[in-house]
Amino acid sequence: MRAYFHRARAYLAKDDTDSAIADYTELIKLSPNNQFAYACRGFAYNKQGDFDHAIADYTQVIEFNPRDAHAYAGRAHAYKAKGDFNRAVADYDQVIQLAPKAAKIFRARGITNLQAGSLPKSLEDLKQSSALDPKDSYTSLWLDIVATCRAASPRQRHNST
Repeated sequence: MRAYFHRARAYLAKDDTDSAIADYTELIKLSPNNQFAYACRGFAYNKQGDFDHAIADYTQVIEFNPRDAHAYAGRAHAYKAKGDFNRAVADYDQVIQLAPKAAKIFRARGITNLQAGSLPKSLEDLKQSSALDPKDSYTSLWLDIVATCRAASPRQRHNST
C-alpha cells in the first residue's frame, strides 16, 4: 500500500494527476477506510480541476472525521472554483471554528465573500486575516481591492453623501 502512496506523491510532483488519481484509487480499493487516501485524491482532483470528484472525496473524509479542517478547506476551495460561494463560505466557517487562527482561511473566506458580492463580510474577514498575519502582503493587496470596490460602489457613494 505504501508503494501506491509514494508513487502517487511522485506523480503529483510531476503534475501527472491522472496517474496519481489512479494510484490513490487503487489504495482506496485496498483500504476503503483510509481517509488520508481520500484526502490526497481530493487534492489531486482539485489540482486537475475535477471539482465534483474533489468535493465527493473531501466529503468522504469529513464523514470519517468531522473535525478535519483540511478536508473542509479543500472542499471549500472546490466549491469556490465551481462558483458555489455559499457552500464555500459554509465550509470556511467550519475551518475557522476548528482553527480560529488560520489567517489564510480568513483571507480565502474574505475573497469568496467579495466574489459573492458581500463587501462588508469580505472586509471583516480580510481585516481579521491581516490581524492574525500582519506581514502577509497578499492580504494587504486584497484589502486594497475591497477598499477600491467599496469606493466604487454606487450604494457606498450614495450613503456617504
